[in-house]
Amino acid sequence: GAGKSTLLRLLIADLTPDCGHILRHPELRVGYFAQQVDVLPMDRSILACMLELPGITQSLARTILAGFLFSSEDVHKMIGDLSMGERCRVAFVLLYFSRANLLVLDEPTNYLDIGTRERMEVALAAYPGSVILVSHDRYLVQKVANRIWEIQEGVVRDFHGTLDAYMVNLETGTDRRDDPERDNEIRKLRYELALYLAGDEPTNEDAKIQWWADLHERRRRLRELAGKE
Repeated sequence: GAGKSTLLRLLIADLTPDCGHILRHPELRVGYFAQQVDVLPMDRSILACMLELPGITQSLARTILAGFLFSSEDVHKMIGDLSMGERCRVAFVLLYFSRANLLVLDEPTNYLDIGTRERMEVALAAYPGSVILVSHDRYLVQKVANRIWEIQEGVVRDFHGTLDAYMVNLETGTDRRDDPERDNEIRKLRYELALYLAGDEPTNEDAKIQWWADLHERRRRLRELAGKE
């Protein structure tokens, strides 16, 4: 009831703010988890939904779905016949491979078993875009978040750092000290990541491998710096 879901809907333009302005990058492509679950086609199979994604072949679709615990027989199930947990799995996979560069996830681990949660954590940690996550799953937040927004009574407290660092901050009552050199590097890395995500992935295989390696290294360094805040 603090307004977390309302904030998400404002950010994705599902709601219009009563005051102020929300600026969005023209290249922003949002995938909204809660909305995706609601609009899944009940009369389509899991595999059919996957094959509608750009660049997804049947072989690749089956491999991806197997990684999210859908067997070779399960992929032919109709969405309407799935449990809520299975639908959430499908919705997450469809969003993850939809070429969105911002995933907005509202309580994504509700209805999921431990095995699926672990796969989601690994996938989000490796995601090349940005993620805004609302969750009561502290382990998930601890694994993937490098910035915490606490919402209380309509006020947002913005903490640059991991959940562990945030909890220490609360317990000690101390605030982080500014480090201009670190902050400058963080801004530089975020800018470089924005350029990567706005551009196109190389078609040459060697260049593509290097492109992904550079991208992951920048994300690793950004997480490392954010954890020191």
